[in-house]
Amino acid sequence: MTMHFNNGVSNATLQNFVPVDSMDADCVDQLSSGLEVEVVCQGQAIFKAGENDGLTVYLLSGVVALSDIYGDTTLVEAGSLDSWHPLDHYQPRKSTALAVTDVRLIRFDQYKLDTLLTWDQTLGYKLLDIASLDSAGEDGAWMIQLLKSPLFFYLPPANIINIFGRLESISVSKGDNVVEQGEEGDAWYYIREGEARVYETDELGEHWVATLKAGSCFGEEALLSHSVRNATVRMTCDGLLMRLDQEDFVDLLQQRLVEELSWSEVGDCDEPFYWIDARTEDEFGRNALQGAMNLPLKILRLKSRFLDNRKRYCVYCDTGKRSSVAGYLLRQLGFKVIVLAGGLNSLPRDPSDVMARSAADLHG
Repeated sequence: MTMHFNNGVSNATLQNFVPVDSMDADCVDQLSSGLEVEVVCQGQAIFKAGENDGLTVYLLSGVVALSDIYGDTTLVEAGSLDSWHPLDHYQPRKSTALAVTDVRLIRFDQYKLDTLLTWDQTLGYKLLDIASLDSAGEDGAWMIQLLKSPLFFYLPPANIINIFGRLESISVSKGDNVVEQGEEGDAWYYIREGEARVYETDELGEHWVATLKAGSCFGEEALLSHSVRNATVRMTCDGLLMRLDQEDFVDLLQQRLVEELSWSEVGDCDEPFYWIDARTEDEFGRNALQGAMNLPLKILRLKSRFLDNRKRYCVYCDTGKRSSVAGYLLRQLGFKVIVLAGGLNSLPRDPSDVMARSAADLHG
């Protein structure tokens, strides 16, 4: 029997797990939203070898047995070092997980977790740029707030870096209607300075329904669904807005900025390359391709000085999200880079064909 409980898990507990421990509080809040604790009774299967469930599973209490296709079994006990890592994070699963005792666990959607990780680490990279602006006397706080808008989770990770180049600064005056109910939506807005009120109109007239302060954004529905405006937004004082046109958003949504190759295509490359692992240090220490160099996305700029721009590099992570950002950033820094499409999850299931093969082995 499997039971689900809504009693949740504290953020402090979640931040014991790898790689959740590398994320800031805002991202952990989003990750934990709607999270349920699951109880699996002794003897029940948590997942089976060969399944592709798209979930990342962490153990909260109890003991789990992981048995691979070769018959080897590993016991994982809650509170041990192994338990802070996902239970067999590969997709499809390389092992069957059985509850040796009654266990409590949590399951995250792998896509959501990796998107938040990518977002968090890309933001960390961007913070270095923003810090340099602050040191030059420019205010970077609004940039940090803007980057946390849920709208940008829809963008390919590498394109997050290019958001600021597409924003238009607009001065507005008290009483200006920035958008009007019923008009076709063609832009998204961020209030950098000032305040606005939201009004809805029905057969009884106009009604004030909300107030938007500096740091608020509005208009995302227009970009995502091509819908008409469902409310009017009117400035209550003079202010400064940042505007992103629908055309620019769609361009960022579709633009591909780095070359991606599958595992077999990488193996067929004539030019030698060197592996770069864009995951956190703890993830890298747990399982990495032989010979790989660890350049976590968040500190990539700092560690890139150890690279040689005469060499070619292949960047990977678990799913390809973080590596696509890292690959783009390294290209911007002048390095020759490709990205492993789909990350480690895309590799062949036979360990002898994957983890033991280094770039040197592949290319002599």
